[in-house]
Amino acid sequence: MDLNMGKDMNNTIKNLSDVLLKFRSSGSMLNKKDSPSKLSMDHLLAFLYVVDKEEVSLKKAEKALGLTQTHTWRLLTCLKDKGWVSLHKDPSHKRQFLASLTREGQDFLDYLEYLIEK
Repeated sequence: MDLNMGKDMNNTIKNLSDVLLKFRSSGSMLNKKDSPSKLSMDHLLAFLYVVDKEEVSLKKAEKALGLTQTHTWRLLTCLKDKGWVSLHKDPSHKRQFLASLTREGQDFLDYLEYLIEK
């Protein structure tokens, strides 16, 4: 049995815990006036999914996240209200929306990375 593997796993879990705690507290600290301050793991997953893509359709996001259309829409709308994600109609599919990271979203990602590296 490799004892370092256990230590690495503990570090991975600690890092994951740090990311989740920083995301939750950052969401509250950076809260805009009329935007809910509570952010869930689903918010984090949706945010990171959009971060990973340059632009993504809500349909692809819902499929990748394993969520319903309504839940995905609510998550991304919350992230939009915070200014971190942009939602706009897909020119090739008029009934579909696209999500992309905003400049504020990139700033928030940079802030999270700073907090985690601290």
